[in-house]
Amino acid sequence: MADLLGLAPGAFVDGVVAGESVKVLTVRQTGETALVSFERASGARGSAFLSREQLSQVRPARRRPTWHAAWPDVRLGLQALGIVAAPHQGRLLAVSSSNVTPLPHQVQAVYREMLPQDRLRFLLADDPGAGKTIMTGLYLKELLSAHRVSRVLIVAPGSLVEQWVEEMWTRFGLSFTELGIEHLDRTDPVHVTVAPAGPLVVARLDQVSRNPEMKNAVLDSGFDLVVVDEAHKMSARDWGNRTIRSKRYELGMDLADRTEHLLLLTATPHNGKPADFAHFMRLLGVEIERGMPLLDRAPVRRLVKEQLVHADGSRLFPPRVASTLTYSMAGPEQGLYEAVTEYVADEMNKVMDESVRRHVGFAMLVLQRRLASSPEAILRSLERRLDLLHGQLERAREAEQDLGRLLEASIRVGGDAGQDLFEDDEEVDDDLQSDVSSARTPAELQTEILVLQRLVERARRVRAEGIDRKWEALRELLTSADMTDASGFRRKIIVFTEHRDTLHYLEDRLGEILRPGEHVAVIHGQTARHERRHAQHEFTRDPACSILLATDAAGEGVNLQVANLMVNYDIPWNPNRLEQRFGRIHRIGQDRTCHLWNLVASDTREGAVFETILGKLQVQREALGDRVFDVLGEVLTGAELSRILAAAVRGQDQREGMSLIEERLDRGLAEEVASRAASTTEFTQTDLEAIQRELVWAEAFDPQARMVPEFAQHALRRYGAEVHEVGQSTWTVPYVPARLADMPGVDRRYGRLHLTRTGLDADEAGTSQYLAPGHPLLTALTSAVLEELQHTLRDGIVLIDPTSATDYLLVTTTEEGYPQTWRHNPDGSTVEVAVGAGLELQVGSEAASAWHEEVAAEPTVVSERAALVVAVRGTSDRESAARLRTRLADLEESLSRRGRVIRARQGDGFDLAVEHGGEVDFVSLEAGV
Repeated sequence: MADLLGLAPGAFVDGVVAGESVKVLTVRQTGETALVSFERASGARGSAFLSREQLSQVRPARRRPTWHAAWPDVRLGLQALGIVAAPHQGRLLAVSSSNVTPLPHQVQAVYREMLPQDRLRFLLADDPGAGKTIMTGLYLKELLSAHRVSRVLIVAPGSLVEQWVEEMWTRFGLSFTELGIEHLDRTDPVHVTVAPAGPLVVARLDQVSRNPEMKNAVLDSGFDLVVVDEAHKMSARDWGNRTIRSKRYELGMDLADRTEHLLLLTATPHNGKPADFAHFMRLLGVEIERGMPLLDRAPVRRLVKEQLVHADGSRLFPPRVASTLTYSMAGPEQGLYEAVTEYVADEMNKVMDESVRRHVGFAMLVLQRRLASSPEAILRSLERRLDLLHGQLERAREAEQDLGRLLEASIRVGGDAGQDLFEDDEEVDDDLQSDVSSARTPAELQTEILVLQRLVERARRVRAEGIDRKWEALRELLTSADMTDASGFRRKIIVFTEHRDTLHYLEDRLGEILRPGEHVAVIHGQTARHERRHAQHEFTRDPACSILLATDAAGEGVNLQVANLMVNYDIPWNPNRLEQRFGRIHRIGQDRTCHLWNLVASDTREGAVFETILGKLQVQREALGDRVFDVLGEVLTGAELSRILAAAVRGQDQREGMSLIEERLDRGLAEEVASRAASTTEFTQTDLEAIQRELVWAEAFDPQARMVPEFAQHALRRYGAEVHEVGQSTWTVPYVPARLADMPGVDRRYGRLHLTRTGLDADEAGTSQYLAPGHPLLTALTSAVLEELQHTLRDGIVLIDPTSATDYLLVTTTEEGYPQTWRHNPDGSTVEVAVGAGLELQVGSEAASAWHEEVAAEPTVVSERAALVVAVRGTSDRESAARLRTRLADLEESLSRRGRVIRARQGDGFDLAVEHGGEVDFVSLEAGV
């Protein structure tokens, strides 16, 4: 059988017609011969029977341009090439092609610190609310557009997974899949992967870290880039002579070993313990050395809110004000408090094995925290504990077992208390340890049950009487005149509590003060994702929804800056959570002073500790500014505060604890603020001005306005898509042909496609898309056009340049893997010009010159990687061209007094640019200065 290699339809070959290259139209093989129909350079068509010997002489043609390409095809091809080249021009493509308006510090992080790294190992640790999601999206889009990565995994707490999927799509047009068990591919039992989830995946941190099959499948799926949100949850700590690594930490280490790029996101990387932080930094392969500033030894970017500014240099974040709202308990409340606290202290002070002591201590402190929360929380907790201990006693009697062994077994089943706390779940189950007791005989357990029965009866009386001074303090705040805005609506406020029982209790009591039509939104750890989204939407959009009740499940990753008021109904025992909560309202987009009220019972043991801390914090804020909120968790750690509060509950001498608080807050805050300043990424006025200029350059080179609308419209209709304009720069595409729809990520129809950001946010979420570089449909269109027109564009075209006195040749190549255009001059010089330079030229009737033919025939000029060839005839006279050059030189010298002058490339759309301060002026000789 004859070898038909190279005789595919559409191929250009030599050997079919003597001395001439032709384009193959069809091939029909008959035995050892073939009938080949072809098209000649003149456009004439013919056919020929080729023998076996003739077929063996057919070779791919080294085609010379014929200069017969049609201008509409060339214009469409030039636009496609310009769009494909855009990610490689260093002009912040992701900024212009995304539905975001980035701030200077975000541009600095992505384009100055992250993108230049060939192999990223980076900790992005800006303060809460600085927009780490936006920075991540910009980084991902740049890498994906430049084909530096193809598979991306984002690991986040379960409550944030859906938000990541939504924001990556609505802001950046990146279609991520939420990973689930259904995506496991078990085709090869030895090599299970999550390939069915696609190349862009968001996974739940705990699902992956605690499910061995899911973890191994993720690790074996070959992700090029891994992003970890709330990365501080991947923690390890030293416990005696051993290091305890959480499952989350082990996952982090395994991912670091398997991926090329690793990006960690957290606003609280340091919990105040150097050893824990050293373990954390090992995720990035960094060993901490004492005495060396962090930024000198680690790939870390950390900016505090006070450094962040708008593009015009104005302050980004408004002030923060924290106030302590104290109250005193009523008589029955005080009696219940003292009785429960005595029970807790007695249990904690009993002599017992250290392991048992740790578990019992944890259970008792949970009980104490619920006691301070609300009458409902302590009642429900006491009732549940009583029921559980009754159950323990009954099981011991029925099985005639030793109670001590039974209780020890329950501790083992419950797990290590320290580890449970250490894992730091999004919302700890407060009753997880409620059946742990210090009792070791049925008699001891019966005694504890009798005590609990009396406490339950007492708590029921307090709850039934409706006595709750803490609620009254909140009610007084919510009903004050200052809580009503000028429109008559209650000002939006968030109330944080630590316990779901308290949250539901407050939801009921708020019914006493709600106005007609007013309602409350609720978010807690057990809120389903669709309900969480609905609650957030109601609170942010509905004026009648003025109060959001939330546990710390809403304290991470949720944007609630529609409100500027917040109440800590329960004060967390971990100081880091104070800033995390405050960060829900004190974030980008907030333009009002943020107010926080901390409710403190002045006549309780732990209340006295909190009152001291908050008082000293306010004093230091007046001296040091709002930065005291940012460093509190590093000055006074959660473990230290818990020990102080536990000692207070147990009735121990508080002088040592109070001394520690005074030392840390009186001196430590100032020292940590200074230390944070020294270990914070520098962001100077010079940096700001440089980034301001970059943003101006990005807008000037944005292909969105110059190329995308015209290209997309012509290309869609070329391939048979149905396109209707439904608003200014807004289309609906009810039908996308299979040629495009079969390409990755392309839909069969589009409800609304926006060509600009205008109106995009006003459309219903999920129905609108931004058709910009990186969008699957635009990628499909450029691919289809360049594939269809590849031979046409290499055929070349003759265009006219009325500003040039000499002819030249424009050749667009893909030698570096992306389009670049070079101008070849008769003097032998070569300069790079804009890929779209041909779009500024004119169409005429001139033929290519002999020089064009000669140069285009050189393989070093028009290689096999050439994508487009344009012969340009210069029609200006030499005197006019010389005068133009003189004017340009004179203008350049004149403008140099204003700033740095940059000469444009041909095709950039201007002649000169002047950089001065944070501005860039673009100058064209036609328009003047």
